Amino acid sequence: MTFRHEWKHEITPLDAMVLEKRLQAVARPDCHTVDGVYRIRSLYFDNPRDKALREKIDGAARREKFRLRCCNGDYSLILLEKKSKQDALGSKCAARLTPSQVRDLLAGERLWRARATTVWISCA
Repeated sequence: MTFRHEWKHEITPLDAMVLEKRLQAVARPDCHTVDGVYRIRSLYFDNPRDKALREKIDGAARREKFRLRCCNGDYSLILLEKKSKQDALGSKCAARLTPSQVRDLLAGERLWRARATTVWISCA
């Protein structure tokens, strides 16, 4: 698993507009957008003691979380993602699930019979 730095910065609406104009000169629009926007839906998992939430709040140096994610209401591409943090570094891997596998997961079934392959999808 490859770790990388993840930095988040809050910017003003004016800064966002300027940045968008500058990026248009050197980058193509994201192919997953619908009318220039894509909507991501995520369902996060935690244990009954809220372990992932508590580790985040407590600032634990090492933590991980799991989520289901899809883009633009397209349920033909559903990802089960694992995000890991080690100090200031982050990593993400994902496995594509079928709608049937998602239903099984949400019903409490274990997915070890599902053949999960690690993938990287740009909208993830």
